[in-house]
Amino acid sequence: MALLFFSSPAWQLVLQSDFMTKVVLVILLLASIMCGALIFAQFVFLYFVKKSSDTSIEAIKSARTVADLTKVAQVSDSYEAIIIKKILNEREKIIQVSQLQDHDIDLLLAKGDHEADGLVSQLETFIPILGVSGAVAPLMGLFGTVWGLIHAFINISHEKSADIAVVAPGIAEALFTTMAGLVVAIPALIFFHYFARQVKQVDWQLRQVLELTILLIKKEQQQ
Repeated sequence: MALLFFSSPAWQLVLQSDFMTKVVLVILLLASIMCGALIFAQFVFLYFVKKSSDTSIEAIKSARTVADLTKVAQVSDSYEAIIIKKILNEREKIIQVSQLQDHDIDLLLAKGDHEADGLVSQLETFIPILGVSGAVAPLMGLFGTVWGLIHAFINISHEKSADIAVVAPGIAEALFTTMAGLVVAIPALIFFHYFARQVKQVDWQLRQVLELTILLIKKEQQQ
């Protein structure tokens, strides 16, 4: 496959292009490699997050007391378990010095929200890069397009002819950079929206676990 590409007209076009076109293509190539690596890393990250979550979420949802939640959290390293541990640890600190009050419940909820925000931020770390790449890559391709057309018109002025053999190389460069920009942008935008949706689902599940934990704490407080 590689040999076919390096012997193809497209590769010959790259070799014959001017310096600026090569710069644009190199930038787009590096962007495509970066996006590919980020997509792979994000897939792996989300896979392990969801795998650990799936093993604990049913036990968490079936919990009827704070003690049940404590048992689940102690044997799991899922994001949901992290939220539960954070809230229960804060609860223990409070009840060691005073009785749990309604304003303490609000404080626990705020602590849980803050912890959930931090965990979701971890999942979102590299996703914006895909969004930026998806937005910038077509503009880089457009820049290469304009540059290629300028190159074609310069060739016309030098050759004093508008023959297809004169303008074709510049136009081909222009179209090639446009295609390169789209090749980078389309997958980047697709996976940007896909990962954003996956993270939103994780965030929703964390909020559900947070609400359940607070509900059980309130229930125990009223007994």
